[in-house]
Amino acid sequence: PMHAPYIVGRWVRGEEHYSRQDLIDELLTAQDSAYWLVGTRRIGKTSLLRQVELTALDADAAWVPLFLDIQGCTTAADMTRELRFALEDAAERFVPLMPDLAALGEDDALLTLRRLARSVAEQDRQLLFLIDEAEALLTVAQTDDAWVARLRKVLLEGHQRTILASTRTLGRLGDVANAWVTSPFLFGFRMKALHPVSRSDAEALVRQIQSNVAVTVDPVVLDEILDYTNCHPHLIQVLCQRLFCAAGSRAGSLRPVEAPDLAIDELLAACLRADFQQLDPEERQALLAVGRAQSASAEPLAQLLSNDNEGRLQRVLERLAEAGHVRRLGEQWLVGNEFLRRWLQEVELNEIVQSTEPLDEQARATAPD
Repeated sequence: PMHAPYIVGRWVRGEEHYSRQDLIDELLTAQDSAYWLVGTRRIGKTSLLRQVELTALDADAAWVPLFLDIQGCTTAADMTRELRFALEDAAERFVPLMPDLAALGEDDALLTLRRLARSVAEQDRQLLFLIDEAEALLTVAQTDDAWVARLRKVLLEGHQRTILASTRTLGRLGDVANAWVTSPFLFGFRMKALHPVSRSDAEALVRQIQSNVAVTVDPVVLDEILDYTNCHPHLIQVLCQRLFCAAGSRAGSLRPVEAPDLAIDELLAACLRADFQQLDPEERQALLAVGRAQSASAEPLAQLLSNDNEGRLQRVLERLAEAGHVRRLGEQWLVGNEFLRRWLQEVELNEIVQSTEPLDEQARATAPD
């Protein structure tokens, strides 16, 4: 039997990575020195950072990338330890530039980063600092907001390029550190929202055109897959893995979609719930209304929500669309993808409402991505 080429449950890069090349090019060539990549769970944030890291190593000797996953960090000391481990993992690219790298790792993370960036710059190169699961900074700021303020200064000093990736929850950092008299943490970062991927990238992913053996798919089935998933990369891989024929006369092809293929397992449900809980109350209400109505224009939705400000509702719907939670078809608004639509239907409304109390910061930091 053939092995399904679709990857569910881990990050990808290289030939396994299919999307966002234009954004990768911008991140490596634009004048901005700091970016904030914002996206829902499983939209591909980690994979994008890993692909940027690989591209920087392969294509541009001017960059020296350093990837740091800070998930689970709750203190400045945790951040320092994770940075030390990250430097050990990337030692082969840094030791030639800094023979005393091991001693450098004994310093506090802020001092280490500052010295690292300056040492790389002295070699006419630039540090590319890639920070994943940046929501953890919310918890760190609760224990040491002054340290996080100093971290912002280091990240924006100009000796390196910094790319943060997180869900929108990181935007609440301004509330956690509201005692700062200096600029908010994210001031100076250019925000890039990670939408579902383009149709051409989604088609390439379904067909696995970068794989050793491309997958055969009927055009009608392809359209169904892209419609059900709304070109969400993780949902595409989940659905295609279910549809893949590993043996027999149809080996290496995708069969038509059947109702059981759209079932929501525990992992999918956990991701959908985490994304729903991170919406503000107005967004949750609008998403639930779209789900109940199946499809509706903004005017009846405003009546349904007792919202006399249709313009405000339009802005809420546009924010939901940017994240892929809803989509627009002509003048109608639909739930973003079939899996989310079914989740909204399957879970009792009172259960959803009861579970929408704000997540504590540790839960946000450890929710599935």
